Amino acid sequence: MSAPASIRNAALAASAGTGKTFALSSRYLALLAAGADPAAIVALTFTRKAAGEILARVLSRLARAAASAEGQRGLERELADAHLAGFADRAAAQAALRRLVQALPRLRIGTLDSFFLQVLRPFRLEAGIGAELAIAPQTDDPEENLILQSLLERAALSADERRELMETFKLATFGEEKKSVYGSIARLVQNQYELYQRAPDGRAWGDPARIWENGADLLAPPVPPDWPAVFAALAAQADALRTAGERKAWDKFTDMLRGVENGGDYEFGIALNDRLYAAYGAPDGDRASIPFGRGAIALRPETQAALAAAFDYVRRTALVRQFVRTRGLYRLLAAYGREHRAHVARTGQLSFNDIAQLLAPAGGPIPARRRILLESRLDARFLHWLLDEFQDTALVQWAVIENLLDEVVQNPDGDRTLFYVGDVKQAIYEWRSGDPRLFRRILAKYNRPGRPPAIEEAAPLVRSWRSSPVVLDAVNAVFGRLPAMRIPDDEELAADWQDVAARWTDEWRPHEAAPKNENLSGHVALHVLPRVKPGEEGPTPIARAADLVAELRRNLPDFDRRSIALLARGNADGLALLDALAERGIRAVWAGNSPLLDNALVPAVLSYAKLCEHPGDDFARRHVEMSPLAGRVSLAPAALAAQARLIREQGYAGFAARLAAALDLAAAPLEHSRLRTLIAVAAEFDRQPGGNALQFVAYVQAQEIPAEETGSNVQILTMHKAKGLEFDVVVLPALGDKGITAKGKPPLLVREQDGHEPNPPVDWILAAPETHVIAAEPPLAAQLAADRRGQALEEIRLLYVAMTRAKRALYMITSAPADKTETLLLGNVLQNTLAPGAGPDPEQPVWTKGPADWWKQETGAGKPAPEPGAPLRFGDLPEAPAEKPLEARVASQENAGSAGAGGRAFRPEGAEARDLGTRVHALFERIGWLAPGEIPEFPDAAPADVRLVATCLANPRVHALFEKPAGDVELLREQAFEAVLDGRWLSGKIDRLQLEKDAAGRPVRARILDFKTDRTPEPERHRGQMDDYRQAAGRLFALPPDRVACTLLFVRSGVAADL
Repeated sequence: MSAPASIRNAALAASAGTGKTFALSSRYLALLAAGADPAAIVALTFTRKAAGEILARVLSRLARAAASAEGQRGLERELADAHLAGFADRAAAQAALRRLVQALPRLRIGTLDSFFLQVLRPFRLEAGIGAELAIAPQTDDPEENLILQSLLERAALSADERRELMETFKLATFGEEKKSVYGSIARLVQNQYELYQRAPDGRAWGDPARIWENGADLLAPPVPPDWPAVFAALAAQADALRTAGERKAWDKFTDMLRGVENGGDYEFGIALNDRLYAAYGAPDGDRASIPFGRGAIALRPETQAALAAAFDYVRRTALVRQFVRTRGLYRLLAAYGREHRAHVARTGQLSFNDIAQLLAPAGGPIPARRRILLESRLDARFLHWLLDEFQDTALVQWAVIENLLDEVVQNPDGDRTLFYVGDVKQAIYEWRSGDPRLFRRILAKYNRPGRPPAIEEAAPLVRSWRSSPVVLDAVNAVFGRLPAMRIPDDEELAADWQDVAARWTDEWRPHEAAPKNENLSGHVALHVLPRVKPGEEGPTPIARAADLVAELRRNLPDFDRRSIALLARGNADGLALLDALAERGIRAVWAGNSPLLDNALVPAVLSYAKLCEHPGDDFARRHVEMSPLAGRVSLAPAALAAQARLIREQGYAGFAARLAAALDLAAAPLEHSRLRTLIAVAAEFDRQPGGNALQFVAYVQAQEIPAEETGSNVQILTMHKAKGLEFDVVVLPALGDKGITAKGKPPLLVREQDGHEPNPPVDWILAAPETHVIAAEPPLAAQLAADRRGQALEEIRLLYVAMTRAKRALYMITSAPADKTETLLLGNVLQNTLAPGAGPDPEQPVWTKGPADWWKQETGAGKPAPEPGAPLRFGDLPEAPAEKPLEARVASQENAGSAGAGGRAFRPEGAEARDLGTRVHALFERIGWLAPGEIPEFPDAAPADVRLVATCLANPRVHALFEKPAGDVELLREQAFEAVLDGRWLSGKIDRLQLEKDAAGRPVRARILDFKTDRTPEPERHRGQMDDYRQAAGRLFALPPDRVACTLLFVRSGVAADL
């Protein structure tokens, strides 16, 4: 059914804590009330956690409405508050809940990335990908870029191609000193490859004709001036100088210019050099006199002419160098791009950005006619689009869905809708390609002057359901006073700041507390400490933050039940906070890395895994030698080779499980819990095709575990990681010492074309020259100024995100500004808005709001936090007792390196078989009950894998195993289990389990079907595994062992063997 006219396209700006998820779920429920098919609604966000919250909110609110008349009336009021129609009565809510539950497998409530992956799967062949799609493990370490390693090391690279690649690298780093060629290439690729994907046309890279009106002239090689004439004029000028200081500076300039004559670089950072370049490098510089000291140096006409010729050469040389570097970088990225596409086609492993790029209309590999088919399918299937956290949407992501949403917004029948919600004030991921400009640009695209708006802009949400009024007062005081805030005395900065403040004000509205929080007590304090110079002693923000947390622990009666967060700017400050708290006996969890790494054991296991694959990794070896594993694992070459074989045969889950079995962790509950989690994570990693130690380590580092499982109520996070979270107490002690309007420069200047919103193409790209060169070139200076203003605005947004995480108490700590500064720090923003003119105080805060003992006016209790686990220190791991500890095993693998039924001899094809097994398991997992003679089709799978499965099913006995028996039989696929059997902790997954039930629904018999891709059927090698499965199934379903049948299906040979 179509949506009623009352549900119109809408955009909603929702400030921090005001209920974006609630608003989006209200929209979803209103669509259901209007009769919309749940499977026709797409609700997309950016994290799986957020997607889960959306679904949970929709289900719980609808269930309450279906459960009672009071619940239905409550939902009716909530939707009416959002100007949405609700359910007519309780029966209507019940019918909607029934439809929603029945449609659960077909719902599209998830992340934008996962939705794109689902869209791409049926069209992967058109995208040139032969293998099954999988998300590649991500790593932030450019040294571990496996695609780049393949590009540099593959045997197919000819000598000429290697020389070409090295020449490209030299051009991309022209004029720079590099110690590590590979590391330099890796970082260039890591930092700029997404830009290359956005702008793959080489004409945009380093073309002066696109930057300057007469830029084509700059392509000619610089012509040196008449150097003897230049130096003669400079010598004559020196004779006319009045003071010894002027002559000394002039002589140094002359000597430097002689270096330029001989191929050296122009030296910036010296006052006279900088001023001369500003005068003669810029088209409108004042060339008659140069400021110097308290006066000026008047230049003779002959000197002016000589300097004009010299600086024309200096300018052209500096710019040509950047043209060469930019084009060299493009060639390097293009070479990497070719290898990257080949890798994706060969392995099917993609990053989420790869998926969006493959689906993008411009430059994507899917042919236009097939793309029309793709979009028509989606257009017919999905009628209502709900997009969350829209301020973080990337341009390429918008490009994928833009055509579909065009149809929605411009649909004349009004039976399709678009709703997007976000908060531009919280757009802090521009460095990850998020583009907050989209929020307004889409409104500008569809809402034309003089016409009714195609997308209504709803009243912004400013009522916070998170924070106390005291916290909100501080937020309003800081961010409402930005335009009038005192800033350092610097004219250029002042102009930049006014533009930044004006853009902030466009989105800012004062916040207020929701009714439930109007009487909630709270406290805010700003500490401004004296600035401590290097080598001096005195209070530091890090130490003061740790002291404040220690004070709260002493005074706050229910401290362990409160969520405490210390937010840092970067990893270095985060680790310093961790150490400072530890010195005061406070255990905290550092979320700068995966929580799996918050102990001594798991990082050591990861280093051990790397060492097994790379025995020459000295850093990994030293780490293991200093870790709790020292003395418990052998680092001898033969032992490492044996462990490497184990990994190839049993995967990383088997590797970790064997280690777990060899350690007694009874006295270390935290490590015991983390190791169990590591085994589960490793099992998921093993199901992906391929995979080596570096990828495994990256995969583990990217994992997150719920905060309640970390064992501490005190967390340390970066300000970026805190987005989307909330805490009873927030401490901000490390806001960074880099000015938010600092006069730095990005590696590349990137200019977008005008008039192509909301997704403008790139106009030009240039490797950024020295800042004085940029300042002398109007097009470059304008782009750098725009970049600086954008960076300053993102810094303000980051401070807003940090402050609005607090529910009850907020402590901000900074140091007094330096005596002389020409830039603005986030600490300055707090001081100049909350306590302008206040001096530093080493003991007391300079500004407070609300009672310091805010907890004494408690209005509710928080959820108790779990008891903190005992941390394990290096060397604390107890020796294994004489009795054998609980053995941990992965039931789907046998022990490697031993012969007989209990083990599996190493076979060279083990890794290959594991990759094939993963793909084949994925196909069999998709097969339900088959009709007699039916052979399933897999149009999105690799043809060779499909043929293998079809050939296997052609065997009548094998096919019968997939046909439904008579009676009540339940089919379970990929049934995971954990059990303790015969003193062993057993984990595993049963490929296919048929469970027969009696008339009362009780299990009476089971059949286990396990798929093998061994080249030669050898059932006895797997008897131990099948015995484990038989016991586990019997334990799970209360069946005696003789009621559990086990069959091995050897896929390559089509043989079914009963055990």
